[in-house]
Amino acid sequence: MIRFEPPQEPDGFDADVRNHGNYLLRLFFQEHNRFPQGKEWKNRSFWTDYIEDLEDGFRGLCAYSGLRTNFDGEVDHFVPKSEDAQLAYEWSNYRYTTARRNRKKNGYHGPVLDPFQVHDEWFEVIPESGQLRITEHLPANLIDVAKETIRVLGLDDQRMRKNRRAIARNALKPENYYNVALLDDIRERAPMVARAVQVYWDQVSVL
Repeated sequence: MIRFEPPQEPDGFDADVRNHGNYLLRLFFQEHNRFPQGKEWKNRSFWTDYIEDLEDGFRGLCAYSGLRTNFDGEVDHFVPKSEDAQLAYEWSNYRYTTARRNRKKNGYHGPVLDPFQVHDEWFEVIPESGQLRITEHLPANLIDVAKETIRVLGLDDQRMRKNRRAIARNALKPENYYNVALLDDIRERAPMVARAVQVYWDQVSVL
């Protein structure tokens, strides 16, 4: 995981999403004495109108894996709608992620690390294997939550390791050491992998 700064709320969001959505929520609650559940949100997902703004705010990267989503991401409600429906239309509650990761998170009811609170030095990638590791910089009180986040969201499963290895592969060839253009390309696609590659280059240079 990498740190993301909260993206700025776009113009028009307040009227188009927050006010409109909350108005309909109040009407729904008055009629049913509860908030929408499951498929009842389908025609109330006004946040999708601003997914491109959210994507831009996360630089096209998944908030949890830190890898480029290839522009097919979704809006994740960090605090699930089932947990607090009144945050459904709050821009600050949105994270940009992949459909696969969103499904994994939706099926889990425990805490996960918030990308807005993560520090870059808490995690590292081993470029040769693609493994994601927790570092000694992660506060002790967050270790259990971090492990659960990695497990539940599949951040270090075989697919993710394969993806990270593939991104790093060319940069680990001696003829590509200190190829700035290559590193810049990796940084655009996977900042954490780029950081790992830079460390790798620095290590081999002193051997």
